Amino acid sequence: MRGWMVVLLTALVLGACTSMPVRSGVENVEEAEDLSGSTARYAPAPPSPGSSPQQVVRGYLDAMLAYPVSRGVAAQFLTPRAEQSWRPSDRTEIYTEPHAGTPREGEDHGVEVTLTRQVDAVLDPQGRRTPKDARESTTLELERVAGEWRISNPPSGLMVNEKFAADYIRPFSIYFFDASGANLVPDLVHLVVGDTLPTSLVLSLARGPAEESGSVRTHLPPAADLRPSVPVSPDGVADVELSEETESLDGPAAQRMSAQLVWTLRQLDDITGVRVLGTTALRLPGGDSVQSVDAWSRYEPRASDGGPWVVRDGALAELRDGSVRPVDGPWAEDAQGVSRVSVWDGRVAVLLPDDNTVRVADRQGEERLDVAGASVSDLSWSHDGTLLVLDRPGGAPRVRIVDEGDVDVVQTQGLGDALAVRLSPEGGRYVALSGDRLLVGAVVRDDNGDVVRLDRPREVPISQESLRSPVWIDGTRLAFLAETDIGQQVHSVNIDGSDLQGGRAGGVALPQGAQARELVVDGGSRPGHWVLDADGSVWFLPRGGGWSSVDDATFTALGSPG
Repeated sequence: MRGWMVVLLTALVLGACTSMPVRSGVENVEEAEDLSGSTARYAPAPPSPGSSPQQVVRGYLDAMLAYPVSRGVAAQFLTPRAEQSWRPSDRTEIYTEPHAGTPREGEDHGVEVTLTRQVDAVLDPQGRRTPKDARESTTLELERVAGEWRISNPPSGLMVNEKFAADYIRPFSIYFFDASGANLVPDLVHLVVGDTLPTSLVLSLARGPAEESGSVRTHLPPAADLRPSVPVSPDGVADVELSEETESLDGPAAQRMSAQLVWTLRQLDDITGVRVLGTTALRLPGGDSVQSVDAWSRYEPRASDGGPWVVRDGALAELRDGSVRPVDGPWAEDAQGVSRVSVWDGRVAVLLPDDNTVRVADRQGEERLDVAGASVSDLSWSHDGTLLVLDRPGGAPRVRIVDEGDVDVVQTQGLGDALAVRLSPEGGRYVALSGDRLLVGAVVRDDNGDVVRLDRPREVPISQESLRSPVWIDGTRLAFLAETDIGQQVHSVNIDGSDLQGGRAGGVALPQGAQARELVVDGGSRPGHWVLDADGSVWFLPRGGGWSSVDDATFTALGSPG
Protein backbone atom coordinates (compact mmCIF):
# COMPACT_ATOMS: atom_id res chain seq x y z
CA MET A 1 0.00 0.00 0.00
CA ARG A 2 2.86 2.41 0.79
CA GLY A 3 4.24 2.11 -2.73
CA TRP A 4 1.21 3.39 -4.55
CA MET A 5 0.70 6.04 -1.88
CA VAL A 6 4.18 7.49 -2.57
CA VAL A 7 3.49 7.48 -6.31
CA LEU A 8 0.15 9.17 -5.77
CA LEU A 9 1.67 11.83 -3.54
CA THR A 10 4.29 12.74 -6.12
CA ALA A 11 1.64 12.99 -8.81
CA LEU A 12 -0.28 15.32 -6.53
CA VAL A 13 2.80 17.36 -5.69
CA LEU A 14 3.04 17.96 -9.42
CA GLY A 15 -0.48 17.62 -10.73
CA ALA A 16 -4.06 18.84 -10.53
CA CYS A 17 -7.01 19.25 -12.84
CA THR A 18 -8.21 22.81 -12.51
CA SER A 19 -7.60 25.75 -10.25
CA MET A 20 -8.81 25.80 -6.65
CA PRO A 21 -8.98 29.21 -4.90
CA VAL A 22 -6.53 29.62 -2.04
CA ARG A 23 -7.28 31.52 1.15
CA SER A 24 -4.71 34.14 2.11
CA GLY A 25 -4.32 35.05 5.78
CA VAL A 26 -6.22 38.15 6.84
CA GLU A 27 -3.19 39.25 8.86
CA ASN A 28 -0.76 39.02 5.95
CA VAL A 29 1.00 42.35 5.56
CA GLU A 30 1.92 41.66 1.94
CA GLU A 31 -0.28 41.77 -1.10
CA ALA A 32 -2.04 38.43 -1.47
CA GLU A 33 -0.18 36.31 -4.01
CA ASP A 34 -2.11 34.93 -6.95
CA LEU A 35 -2.12 31.28 -5.95
CA SER A 36 -4.61 30.12 -8.56
CA GLY A 37 -1.94 29.35 -11.16
CA SER A 38 -2.60 28.55 -14.79
CA THR A 39 -5.53 26.32 -15.70
CA ALA A 40 -4.22 25.55 -19.18
CA ARG A 41 -4.05 21.84 -19.94
CA TYR A 42 -1.18 20.38 -21.88
CA ALA A 43 -1.18 16.97 -23.55
CA PRO A 44 2.33 16.19 -24.89
CA ALA A 45 2.82 14.12 -28.01
CA PRO A 46 3.94 10.47 -27.79
CA PRO A 47 7.07 9.29 -29.63
CA SER A 48 6.91 9.66 -33.41
CA PRO A 49 8.02 6.75 -35.62
CA GLY A 50 11.60 7.16 -36.78
CA SER A 51 12.56 9.69 -34.07
CA SER A 52 16.28 10.25 -33.58
CA PRO A 53 17.89 9.71 -30.15
CA GLN A 54 17.98 13.47 -29.55
CA GLN A 55 14.29 13.79 -30.47
CA VAL A 56 13.45 10.99 -28.05
CA VAL A 57 15.29 12.76 -25.22
CA ARG A 58 13.57 16.07 -26.01
CA GLY A 59 10.21 14.33 -26.27
CA TYR A 60 10.79 12.64 -22.91
CA LEU A 61 11.44 16.02 -21.27
CA ASP A 62 8.37 17.49 -22.91
CA ALA A 63 6.18 14.56 -21.82
CA MET A 64 6.95 15.30 -18.15
CA LEU A 65 5.29 18.72 -18.60
CA ALA A 66 1.85 17.14 -19.02
CA TYR A 67 -0.89 18.95 -17.13
CA PRO A 68 -2.76 17.43 -15.40
CA VAL A 69 0.34 15.43 -14.54
CA SER A 70 0.51 11.97 -16.05
CA ARG A 71 3.52 9.75 -16.50
CA GLY A 72 1.80 7.71 -19.22
CA VAL A 73 3.22 9.56 -22.22
CA ALA A 74 6.67 9.94 -20.62
CA ALA A 75 6.77 6.18 -20.05
CA GLN A 76 6.33 5.61 -23.78
CA PHE A 77 9.82 7.04 -24.33
CA LEU A 78 11.33 4.29 -22.13
CA THR A 79 12.21 0.69 -22.73
CA PRO A 80 9.77 -1.80 -21.12
CA ARG A 81 12.30 -2.70 -18.44
CA ALA A 82 13.08 0.98 -17.73
CA GLU A 83 9.36 1.76 -17.47
CA GLN A 84 9.06 -0.86 -14.73
CA SER A 85 12.06 0.40 -12.75
CA TRP A 86 11.53 4.17 -13.24
CA ARG A 87 10.78 5.90 -9.92
CA PRO A 88 9.09 9.22 -10.73
CA SER A 89 8.11 9.66 -7.08
CA ASP A 90 11.67 10.06 -5.80
CA ARG A 91 12.12 13.75 -6.53
CA THR A 92 11.12 16.60 -8.82
CA GLU A 93 13.81 18.65 -10.50
CA ILE A 94 13.12 22.20 -11.72
CA TYR A 95 15.44 23.20 -14.55
CA THR A 96 16.19 25.72 -17.28
CA GLU A 97 18.37 25.70 -20.42
CA PRO A 98 18.13 22.01 -21.35
CA HIS A 99 20.40 20.68 -24.10
CA ALA A 100 20.50 17.19 -25.62
CA GLY A 101 24.00 16.53 -26.96
CA THR A 102 25.10 14.71 -30.10
CA PRO A 103 24.51 10.94 -29.86
CA ARG A 104 27.57 8.75 -29.50
CA GLU A 105 28.04 5.02 -29.62
CA GLY A 106 27.18 3.17 -26.42
CA GLU A 107 27.26 -0.45 -25.31
CA ASP A 108 25.41 -3.35 -26.94
CA HIS A 109 24.76 -1.43 -30.17
CA GLY A 110 23.04 1.38 -28.30
CA VAL A 111 23.75 5.11 -28.18
CA GLU A 112 24.29 7.65 -25.46
CA VAL A 113 22.99 11.24 -25.27
CA THR A 114 24.24 13.67 -22.64
CA LEU A 115 21.46 15.83 -21.25
CA THR A 116 22.70 19.06 -19.64
CA ARG A 117 20.54 21.64 -17.89
CA GLN A 118 20.67 24.30 -15.20
CA VAL A 119 19.02 22.86 -12.08
CA ASP A 120 17.36 25.60 -10.04
CA ALA A 121 15.73 23.54 -7.29
CA VAL A 122 14.68 20.05 -6.26
CA LEU A 123 11.44 19.08 -4.53
CA ASP A 124 11.34 15.95 -2.40
CA PRO A 125 8.27 13.67 -2.56
CA GLN A 126 6.60 15.73 0.16
CA GLY A 127 7.11 19.03 -1.65
CA ARG A 128 9.98 20.44 0.40
CA ARG A 129 12.28 22.56 -1.74
CA THR A 130 16.08 22.54 -1.87
CA PRO A 131 17.76 25.21 -4.06
CA LYS A 132 20.52 23.99 -6.38
CA ASP A 133 21.73 26.58 -8.91
CA ALA A 134 24.04 24.10 -10.63
CA ARG A 135 24.77 23.01 -14.18
CA GLU A 136 24.23 19.25 -14.26
CA SER A 137 24.79 16.54 -16.87
CA THR A 138 23.13 13.14 -17.17
CA THR A 139 24.12 10.46 -19.65
CA LEU A 140 21.01 8.80 -21.05
CA GLU A 141 21.42 5.40 -22.68
CA LEU A 142 19.13 4.49 -25.57
CA GLU A 143 18.51 1.20 -27.27
CA ARG A 144 16.16 0.06 -29.99
CA VAL A 145 12.77 -1.45 -29.16
CA ALA A 146 10.90 -2.75 -32.20
CA GLY A 147 13.18 -0.59 -34.33
CA GLU A 148 12.60 2.64 -32.33
CA TRP A 149 15.02 4.39 -29.95
CA ARG A 150 13.97 4.28 -26.28
CA ILE A 151 15.68 5.40 -23.06
CA SER A 152 16.91 2.52 -20.90
CA ASN A 153 18.22 4.38 -17.81
CA PRO A 154 15.84 7.25 -16.90
CA PRO A 155 16.94 9.28 -13.86
CA SER A 156 14.86 8.83 -10.73
CA GLY A 157 12.14 11.42 -10.35
CA LEU A 158 10.48 13.89 -12.65
CA MET A 159 11.97 16.89 -14.41
CA VAL A 160 9.90 20.01 -15.10
CA ASN A 161 11.01 23.34 -16.46
CA GLU A 162 10.88 26.71 -14.77
CA LYS A 163 7.77 27.77 -16.70
CA PHE A 164 5.85 24.75 -15.45
CA ALA A 165 6.87 25.60 -11.89
CA ALA A 166 5.89 29.25 -12.33
CA ASP A 167 2.53 28.32 -13.84
CA TYR A 168 1.43 25.60 -11.45
CA ILE A 169 3.56 25.20 -8.32
CA ARG A 170 2.88 27.35 -5.22
CA PRO A 171 4.02 27.36 -1.56
CA PHE A 172 1.71 26.04 1.16
CA SER A 173 2.00 25.24 4.84
CA ILE A 174 1.46 21.91 6.56
CA TYR A 175 1.14 22.02 10.34
CA PHE A 176 2.73 20.07 13.19
CA PHE A 177 2.70 20.48 16.98
CA ASP A 178 5.60 21.43 19.18
CA ALA A 179 6.47 19.19 22.15
CA SER A 180 4.06 20.98 24.47
CA GLY A 181 1.10 20.38 22.18
CA ALA A 182 0.16 24.03 22.64
CA ASN A 183 1.49 25.51 19.39
CA LEU A 184 1.02 24.62 15.72
CA VAL A 185 4.22 25.10 13.71
CA PRO A 186 3.98 25.49 9.91
CA ASP A 187 6.29 23.67 7.51
CA LEU A 188 6.72 24.92 3.96
CA VAL A 189 5.97 22.69 0.96
CA HIS A 190 5.50 23.41 -2.74
CA LEU A 191 2.49 21.85 -4.46
CA VAL A 192 0.47 22.29 -7.63
CA VAL A 193 -2.81 24.16 -7.30
CA GLY A 194 -5.96 22.48 -8.56
CA ASP A 195 -8.92 20.33 -7.64
CA THR A 196 -6.73 17.60 -6.15
CA LEU A 197 -4.87 20.05 -3.91
CA PRO A 198 -6.77 18.96 -0.74
CA THR A 199 -5.51 15.41 -1.32
CA SER A 200 -1.92 16.48 -1.91
CA LEU A 201 -1.94 18.68 1.20
CA VAL A 202 -3.23 15.88 3.44
CA LEU A 203 -0.85 13.29 2.02
CA SER A 204 2.09 15.67 2.42
CA LEU A 205 1.03 16.29 6.02
CA ALA A 206 0.67 12.55 6.64
CA ARG A 207 4.30 11.93 5.68
CA GLY A 208 5.20 13.75 8.87
CA PRO A 209 7.89 16.24 9.91
CA ALA A 210 11.27 16.37 8.23
CA GLU A 211 13.51 13.51 9.34
CA GLU A 212 16.05 15.78 11.01
CA SER A 213 13.39 17.67 12.96
CA GLY A 214 13.14 16.81 16.62
CA SER A 215 11.27 19.97 17.50
CA VAL A 216 7.79 19.08 16.19
CA ARG A 217 5.57 16.02 16.12
CA THR A 218 2.45 14.82 14.35
CA HIS A 219 -0.73 13.17 15.59
CA LEU A 220 -1.85 12.11 12.13
CA PRO A 221 -1.63 8.45 11.06
CA PRO A 222 1.02 7.68 8.41
CA ALA A 223 0.14 8.11 4.74
CA ALA A 224 -0.40 4.37 4.29
CA ASP A 225 -3.30 4.53 6.78
CA LEU A 226 -5.19 7.14 4.76
CA ARG A 227 -7.60 6.58 1.92
CA PRO A 228 -6.21 7.70 -1.44
CA SER A 229 -8.19 10.91 -1.92
CA VAL A 230 -9.78 13.82 -0.04
CA PRO A 231 -13.07 14.65 -1.79
CA VAL A 232 -14.69 18.04 -1.19
CA SER A 233 -18.49 18.29 -1.25
CA PRO A 234 -20.34 21.09 -3.10
CA ASP A 235 -20.79 22.89 0.23
CA GLY A 236 -17.05 22.79 0.92
CA VAL A 237 -16.68 19.91 3.40
CA ALA A 238 -13.45 17.94 2.93
CA ASP A 239 -13.63 14.26 3.92
CA VAL A 240 -10.41 12.78 5.29
CA GLU A 241 -10.84 9.02 5.59
CA LEU A 242 -8.68 6.85 7.83
CA SER A 243 -8.27 3.11 7.41
CA GLU A 244 -8.53 2.64 11.18
CA GLU A 245 -11.55 3.12 13.40
CA THR A 246 -11.92 6.65 14.69
CA GLU A 247 -13.07 5.25 18.03
CA SER A 248 -9.50 4.06 18.67
CA LEU A 249 -8.23 7.64 18.82
CA ASP A 250 -8.09 9.11 22.31
CA GLY A 251 -9.40 12.58 23.06
CA PRO A 252 -6.26 14.77 23.03
CA ALA A 253 -4.71 12.92 20.07
CA ALA A 254 -7.94 13.16 18.07
CA GLN A 255 -8.22 16.86 18.78
CA ARG A 256 -4.64 17.60 17.78
CA MET A 257 -4.95 15.49 14.64
CA SER A 258 -8.10 17.43 13.76
CA ALA A 259 -6.36 20.74 14.36
CA GLN A 260 -3.50 19.74 12.06
CA LEU A 261 -5.93 18.78 9.31
CA VAL A 262 -8.13 21.84 9.65
CA TRP A 263 -5.22 24.28 9.72
CA THR A 264 -3.63 22.62 6.69
CA LEU A 265 -6.83 22.52 4.63
CA ARG A 266 -8.23 25.90 5.63
CA GLN A 267 -5.72 27.59 3.30
CA LEU A 268 -8.11 26.72 0.47
CA ASP A 269 -10.98 29.15 -0.06
CA ASP A 270 -13.45 26.50 -1.18
CA ILE A 271 -13.14 24.49 2.02
CA THR A 272 -15.60 25.40 4.78
CA GLY A 273 -15.11 22.41 7.04
CA VAL A 274 -13.35 19.08 7.58
CA ARG A 275 -14.84 15.69 8.44
CA VAL A 276 -12.60 12.84 9.66
CA LEU A 277 -13.97 9.41 8.78
CA GLY A 278 -13.14 5.84 9.74
CA THR A 279 -15.81 3.24 10.16
CA THR A 280 -17.76 6.20 11.56
CA ALA A 281 -17.28 9.96 11.55
CA LEU A 282 -15.01 11.33 14.28
CA ARG A 283 -17.04 13.40 16.73
CA LEU A 284 -15.27 15.77 19.06
CA PRO A 285 -16.78 17.43 22.16
CA GLY A 286 -19.91 19.19 20.94
CA GLY A 287 -21.02 16.24 18.84
CA ASP A 288 -20.67 17.74 15.35
CA SER A 289 -18.82 15.57 12.84
CA VAL A 290 -17.95 18.57 10.60
CA GLN A 291 -15.27 20.86 12.00
CA SER A 292 -15.39 24.37 10.57
CA VAL A 293 -12.22 26.06 9.36
CA ASP A 294 -12.44 28.30 12.44
CA ALA A 295 -12.81 25.39 14.87
CA TRP A 296 -9.21 25.56 16.07
CA SER A 297 -8.69 29.31 16.11
CA ARG A 298 -7.20 29.02 19.61
CA TYR A 299 -3.91 28.17 17.92
CA GLU A 300 -3.79 31.51 16.12
CA PRO A 301 -0.62 33.41 17.07
CA ARG A 302 -1.63 36.44 19.07
CA ALA A 303 -1.81 39.58 16.93
CA SER A 304 -1.23 43.06 18.30
CA ASP A 305 -4.19 45.35 18.73
CA GLY A 306 -2.10 48.51 18.49
CA GLY A 307 0.69 49.99 16.45
CA PRO A 308 4.50 50.02 16.68
CA TRP A 309 6.25 51.84 19.50
CA VAL A 310 8.77 54.65 19.10
CA VAL A 311 10.99 56.90 21.14
CA ARG A 312 10.62 60.63 20.44
CA ASP A 313 12.26 63.39 22.45
CA GLY A 314 13.20 60.88 25.13
CA ALA A 315 9.62 59.72 25.61
CA LEU A 316 7.97 56.43 24.73
CA ALA A 317 5.02 56.69 22.35
CA GLU A 318 2.74 54.49 20.28
CA LEU A 319 1.99 54.94 16.58
CA ARG A 320 -1.75 54.43 16.30
CA ASP A 321 -4.17 55.47 13.56
CA GLY A 322 -1.51 57.59 11.87
CA SER A 323 -0.72 59.67 14.94
CA VAL A 324 1.90 59.61 17.70
CA ARG A 325 0.42 58.93 21.14
CA PRO A 326 2.84 59.48 24.06
CA VAL A 327 2.37 57.34 27.13
CA ASP A 328 1.83 58.69 30.61
CA GLY A 329 3.98 58.07 33.66
CA PRO A 330 7.72 57.42 33.94
CA TRP A 331 8.09 56.25 30.33
CA ALA A 332 7.28 59.81 29.25
CA GLU A 333 10.72 60.77 30.57
CA ASP A 334 12.75 57.59 31.13
CA ALA A 335 13.29 56.70 27.47
CA GLN A 336 16.03 59.29 26.95
CA GLY A 337 18.85 57.71 24.95
CA VAL A 338 16.98 54.43 24.43
CA SER A 339 18.09 52.79 21.16
CA ARG A 340 15.82 49.72 21.16
CA VAL A 341 12.27 49.16 22.32
CA SER A 342 9.90 46.21 22.23
CA VAL A 343 6.39 45.99 23.69
CA TRP A 344 4.18 42.98 24.30
CA ASP A 345 0.85 42.66 26.11
CA GLY A 346 1.42 45.45 28.58
CA ARG A 347 5.15 44.84 29.08
CA VAL A 348 7.85 47.18 27.79
CA ALA A 349 11.51 46.30 27.23
CA VAL A 350 14.13 48.90 26.32
CA LEU A 351 17.89 48.98 25.87
CA LEU A 352 19.32 51.69 28.08
CA PRO A 353 22.00 54.12 26.79
CA ASP A 354 24.88 52.07 28.21
CA ASP A 355 24.00 49.30 25.65
CA ASN A 356 24.50 46.77 28.46
CA THR A 357 21.27 46.96 30.44
CA VAL A 358 17.78 45.92 29.40
CA ARG A 359 14.98 47.44 31.45
CA VAL A 360 11.66 45.62 31.62
CA ALA A 361 8.54 47.22 33.11
CA ASP A 362 4.83 47.59 32.53
CA ARG A 363 3.44 50.42 30.42
CA GLN A 364 3.13 52.58 33.50
CA GLY A 365 6.87 52.19 34.14
CA GLU A 366 6.31 50.10 37.26
CA GLU A 367 7.31 46.55 38.26
CA ARG A 368 10.80 47.19 36.90
CA LEU A 369 13.45 44.57 36.26
CA ASP A 370 16.94 45.49 35.03
CA VAL A 371 18.78 42.72 33.18
CA ALA A 372 22.55 43.27 33.04
CA GLY A 373 24.33 42.24 29.84
CA ALA A 374 27.39 42.89 27.73
CA SER A 375 27.04 44.72 24.41
CA VAL A 376 23.34 43.94 23.95
CA SER A 377 22.48 43.92 20.24
CA ASP A 378 18.86 42.74 20.17
CA LEU A 379 15.78 42.23 22.31
CA SER A 380 12.36 40.94 21.32
CA TRP A 381 9.27 39.37 22.84
CA SER A 382 8.13 35.87 21.95
CA HIS A 383 4.55 34.73 21.46
CA ASP A 384 4.25 33.47 25.05
CA GLY A 385 5.30 36.70 26.73
CA THR A 386 8.94 35.80 27.37
CA LEU A 387 11.70 38.22 26.36
CA LEU A 388 14.73 37.22 24.28
CA VAL A 389 17.92 39.17 24.88
CA LEU A 390 20.97 38.77 22.63
CA ASP A 391 24.31 40.08 23.91
CA ARG A 392 28.01 39.28 23.43
CA PRO A 393 29.95 38.58 26.64
CA GLY A 394 33.53 37.91 25.58
CA GLY A 395 32.56 38.60 21.96
CA ALA A 396 30.46 35.43 21.48
CA PRO A 397 26.67 35.63 21.05
CA ARG A 398 24.57 34.66 24.05
CA VAL A 399 20.78 34.25 24.02
CA ARG A 400 18.86 34.58 27.26
CA ILE A 401 15.18 34.31 28.06
CA VAL A 402 13.61 36.63 30.62
CA ASP A 403 10.42 35.15 32.07
CA GLU A 404 8.99 37.32 34.81
CA GLY A 405 11.89 37.47 37.29
CA ASP A 406 13.88 34.54 35.90
CA VAL A 407 16.76 34.97 33.45
CA ASP A 408 18.01 31.77 31.78
CA VAL A 409 20.69 31.17 29.15
CA VAL A 410 19.46 29.24 26.09
CA GLN A 411 21.68 26.60 24.50
CA THR A 412 22.60 27.59 20.92
CA GLN A 413 24.95 26.48 18.18
CA GLY A 414 25.98 27.84 14.81
CA LEU A 415 24.93 31.46 15.38
CA GLY A 416 28.28 32.86 14.24
CA ASP A 417 28.49 36.59 14.93
CA ALA A 418 24.71 37.00 15.24
CA LEU A 419 23.47 40.53 15.86
CA ALA A 420 19.74 39.71 15.99
CA VAL A 421 17.59 36.72 17.00
CA ARG A 422 13.79 36.73 16.62
CA LEU A 423 11.23 33.98 17.22
CA SER A 424 8.47 33.26 14.70
CA PRO A 425 4.88 34.23 15.61
CA GLU A 426 4.01 30.74 16.90
CA GLY A 427 7.42 30.27 18.54
CA GLY A 428 8.50 27.23 16.54
CA ARG A 429 11.44 28.79 14.67
CA TYR A 430 13.96 31.55 15.02
CA VAL A 431 15.78 33.77 12.56
CA ALA A 432 19.25 35.09 13.27
CA LEU A 433 21.21 37.74 11.39
CA SER A 434 24.91 36.88 11.16
CA GLY A 435 26.85 39.21 8.89
CA ASP A 436 25.09 39.06 5.52
CA ARG A 437 23.48 35.72 6.30
CA LEU A 438 19.92 35.01 7.38
CA LEU A 439 19.90 31.85 9.49
CA VAL A 440 16.71 29.95 10.31
CA GLY A 441 16.49 27.12 12.84
CA ALA A 442 14.06 25.22 15.04
CA VAL A 443 13.15 26.18 18.58
CA VAL A 444 13.13 23.05 20.74
CA ARG A 445 10.74 23.15 23.69
CA ASP A 446 9.98 20.75 26.51
CA ASP A 447 6.57 19.34 27.36
CA ASN A 448 5.80 22.48 29.37
CA GLY A 449 6.51 24.75 26.40
CA ASP A 450 9.76 26.14 27.85
CA VAL A 451 12.61 26.70 25.40
CA VAL A 452 15.30 24.03 25.73
CA ARG A 453 17.61 25.12 22.92
CA LEU A 454 17.87 26.74 19.52
CA ASP A 455 18.84 24.03 17.02
CA ARG A 456 21.66 24.56 14.55
CA PRO A 457 20.27 26.83 11.80
CA ARG A 458 20.36 26.66 8.03
CA GLU A 459 21.23 29.64 5.88
CA VAL A 460 18.46 31.13 3.77
CA PRO A 461 19.90 31.08 0.23
CA ILE A 462 19.84 34.73 -0.82
CA SER A 463 22.54 36.97 -2.31
CA GLN A 464 21.54 40.37 -0.89
CA GLU A 465 24.14 42.36 1.01
CA SER A 466 24.25 44.69 4.03
CA LEU A 467 21.35 42.93 5.71
CA ARG A 468 19.55 44.47 8.67
CA SER A 469 16.52 44.01 10.88
CA PRO A 470 15.09 40.55 10.08
CA VAL A 471 11.45 40.13 11.13
CA TRP A 472 8.78 37.49 10.65
CA ILE A 473 5.81 38.09 8.37
CA ASP A 474 4.34 34.72 9.31
CA GLY A 475 5.67 31.31 10.32
CA THR A 476 7.37 30.60 6.98
CA ARG A 477 8.17 34.04 5.54
CA LEU A 478 10.65 36.75 6.51
CA ALA A 479 11.13 40.43 5.81
CA PHE A 480 14.46 42.24 6.07
CA LEU A 481 16.38 45.30 4.93
CA ALA A 482 19.15 44.98 2.32
CA GLU A 483 21.30 47.31 0.25
CA THR A 484 20.30 48.15 -3.33
CA ASP A 485 21.45 50.72 -5.87
CA ILE A 486 18.88 53.09 -4.34
CA GLY A 487 19.81 52.46 -0.71
CA GLN A 488 18.49 50.12 1.97
CA GLN A 489 15.15 48.66 0.90
CA VAL A 490 12.60 46.20 2.26
CA HIS A 491 12.78 42.62 0.96
CA SER A 492 10.88 39.44 1.80
CA VAL A 493 11.54 35.76 1.20
CA ASN A 494 10.29 32.31 2.19
CA ILE A 495 12.45 30.46 4.70
CA ASP A 496 13.65 28.05 1.97
CA GLY A 497 14.85 30.97 -0.20
CA SER A 498 11.96 30.89 -2.65
CA ASP A 499 9.83 33.84 -3.80
CA LEU A 500 12.33 36.61 -3.04
CA GLN A 501 10.73 40.03 -3.45
CA GLY A 502 11.73 43.62 -2.82
CA GLY A 503 14.29 46.22 -3.75
CA ARG A 504 13.72 48.34 -6.85
CA ALA A 505 11.95 45.52 -8.68
CA GLY A 506 9.30 43.29 -7.15
CA GLY A 507 8.52 45.65 -4.29
CA VAL A 508 7.54 49.22 -3.37
CA ALA A 509 10.77 51.18 -2.96
CA LEU A 510 11.26 53.65 -0.14
CA PRO A 511 11.46 57.27 -1.28
CA GLN A 512 14.83 58.38 -2.62
CA GLY A 513 17.18 59.30 0.20
CA ALA A 514 15.36 57.38 2.94
CA GLN A 515 18.09 55.08 4.28
CA ALA A 516 16.24 52.43 6.27
CA ARG A 517 17.86 51.13 9.46
CA GLU A 518 15.03 49.41 11.38
CA LEU A 519 12.03 47.41 10.12
CA VAL A 520 8.83 46.39 11.88
CA VAL A 521 6.04 44.27 10.43
CA ASP A 522 2.57 44.77 11.90
CA GLY A 523 -0.11 42.17 11.22
CA GLY A 524 -2.63 43.69 13.61
CA SER A 525 -5.34 46.26 13.15
CA ARG A 526 -3.34 48.21 10.55
CA PRO A 527 -1.24 45.62 8.67
CA GLY A 528 1.84 46.84 6.87
CA HIS A 529 5.55 47.63 7.11
CA TRP A 530 7.08 50.37 9.27
CA VAL A 531 10.62 51.66 8.73
CA LEU A 532 12.84 53.98 10.75
CA ASP A 533 15.42 55.68 8.52
CA ALA A 534 18.85 57.07 9.28
CA ASP A 535 17.46 60.61 9.63
CA GLY A 536 14.97 59.57 12.31
CA SER A 537 11.88 59.59 10.09
CA VAL A 538 9.31 56.80 10.29
CA TRP A 539 7.66 55.53 7.11
CA PHE A 540 4.60 53.34 6.72
CA LEU A 541 3.69 51.01 3.85
CA PRO A 542 0.11 49.70 4.14
CA ARG A 543 -0.84 46.51 2.36
CA GLY A 544 -1.56 47.44 -1.25
CA GLY A 545 -0.46 51.06 -0.82
CA GLY A 546 2.61 53.27 -1.01
CA TRP A 547 5.08 54.67 1.51
CA SER A 548 4.12 57.73 3.53
CA SER A 549 5.91 59.65 6.28
CA VAL A 550 4.25 59.26 9.69
CA ASP A 551 5.21 62.52 11.36
CA ASP A 552 7.58 65.45 10.95
CA ALA A 553 9.25 64.64 14.27
CA THR A 554 12.59 62.86 14.72
CA PHE A 555 12.49 59.39 16.27
CA THR A 556 15.39 57.50 17.84
CA ALA A 557 13.92 53.99 18.10
CA LEU A 558 11.20 51.88 16.48
CA GLY A 559 9.85 48.74 18.13
CA SER A 560 7.36 45.98 17.48
CA PRO A 561 3.63 46.45 18.15
CA GLY A 562 2.27 45.36 21.49
